Amino acid sequence: IYHRLEDNTLKVKAALPIKTYLDNYEYVFIGPNGQILSKQTGVEASYELQGEDYVRVEVYAEGGQILLFQPIYKEGFLVRP
Repeated sequence: IYHRLEDNTLKVKAALPIKTYLDNYEYVFIGPNGQILSKQTGVEASYELQGEDYVRVEVYAEGGQILLFQPIYKEGFLVRP
């Protein structure tokens, strides 16, 4: 499992905590105001940031399991003036 930012691309890979035949997940990249930026199905997924203030990822497994990642914020977004 990973959730990392490489250059300007958010890369995510999920896995269930037990061995299973499932290895494809639905990855949903979500921006401000709940805007769906990208939906992908596969072993892993990536999204190139387009200047959003933040992007978070929800991952759905075939069995109904959900994995929610903390958002990745744009540099300087959370800095007090």
